[in-house]
Amino acid sequence: MKDERERTAGEEPENSAQEQETGTQIPENSTQTPETIEIPEQVEEVDTSFMQEEIKTPPVSRRQLLRRMGELAFIGAVFGTVACIFFVLIEPLMNHLLYPQEETVQEVILPEETAQEELTPEEMQEKDREKEEQLLREEIDRVLSQTPMDATEYQRVYGGLQALARERSSSLATVTAISAEGDWLDVENRRRSGAVGIVVGKSSKRIRVAVLRQNLSADDKIEVQFAGGVMASGEILGKDAQTGIAVLGVSTEDMTKEELAGITAAPIHEGPAEELAGQPVIAVGSPAGAQSVSFGVITGASGTLPLYDASYVQITTDIYGSTGASGFLLDLDGRFVGIIDMAHRRSDMPNSLTAIDLSQLKPLFTALSDGRVKAYLGVQAADVPPEIRKEQSMPEGVYVSGLAADSPAMNSALQKGDLISAVNDQQISDCAGLEQALYGVEAGQNVSLRIRRRNGNAYTDMTISLEAGAW
Repeated sequence: MKDERERTAGEEPENSAQEQETGTQIPENSTQTPETIEIPEQVEEVDTSFMQEEIKTPPVSRRQLLRRMGELAFIGAVFGTVACIFFVLIEPLMNHLLYPQEETVQEVILPEETAQEELTPEEMQEKDREKEEQLLREEIDRVLSQTPMDATEYQRVYGGLQALARERSSSLATVTAISAEGDWLDVENRRRSGAVGIVVGKSSKRIRVAVLRQNLSADDKIEVQFAGGVMASGEILGKDAQTGIAVLGVSTEDMTKEELAGITAAPIHEGPAEELAGQPVIAVGSPAGAQSVSFGVITGASGTLPLYDASYVQITTDIYGSTGASGFLLDLDGRFVGIIDMAHRRSDMPNSLTAIDLSQLKPLFTALSDGRVKAYLGVQAADVPPEIRKEQSMPEGVYVSGLAADSPAMNSALQKGDLISAVNDQQISDCAGLEQALYGVEAGQNVSLRIRRRNGNAYTDMTISLEAGAW
């Protein structure tokens, strides 16, 4: 009860306040709930027209637009540069981490382009002939590789070899020398004095023929017979007294165009003679008598002839021939590889054909064609193999392996074992260079030789003077 009175007493002021505010008296003992009285809200309108305004974007000038574009381009360039640098720096590391194996780079070598020259009709014919010869050689190799061979296959092989020999007969010539005391009607004498030569040069006015004949003299009457029976007179242009090789000049004045067309210059093998060992060859000319053909194999091409002031490779074969054989060796490609020389044949095999490497004789043919005569020193020279020169630490020069008795070289200060490096200030490094230098020297002329002489483990340069002799 006491609490109720206190609660009632606390609410009285609130009711009194309501009475005062509304002006209505609520009876104390009334049990009705007072109703809510809504008082209308009066809104005062405010004039806001002055606040209405349009916001416009300020215009952008061209200068500002270009500046912004430049800024964007600069930022893009900087970003790209940084990205590239980062990629370059990080890419090898990532490859090494992801692909640890080593990558091998293969060098690609492009073939060197060479200008193609237009071929003449003669060169085209020569190309076709070389192609036919190559096909013939392949056919022969194919047949020889087949075993067993019957008579038909043998006939086919040897028929091809004979055809090649007949084709190359256009480059051969028979040289007959008749001495002043001799009689042309003496057939036996003409047969003994005949030798087979080779055409080494041809022009519209003159044909040059190289022949090996020891007793050929300028006083002899020389007759040359070419393929097809064409006869002509010849004269000696030059002769090498040591080898017996002479070059003849034959005038074409009395020859018809058809006869001249039937005479061809001989193709000569190029390259080291050592490559010929073991190769099959055809002996043409007179290897076993007049107008004969023989077949065989080259057994060796490394020895040298015992000559002075020159060095030529001797070719040996297994072909049985005459001790007075004359002619040439022909390979299966139709190239002439050697001139038959029985004067230096082996004593234990007197009937085995031997020859001189033709590729080394080409400078000699040129010198004799020009009428040049080689001076005589009497030096037995040799080319030093590169491996020996390197092993012995030898300088450049021609090795003196011997001196001829009572020769200009023997009577000088030159010694066996010296290296000749120059002749009259002309540098030489091999025997071919020595021989060429001597073609410019006349008999009786003073020759200056620059040599290198071994002195312990070193070489001393010296100069020797001597008087050249004549053959």
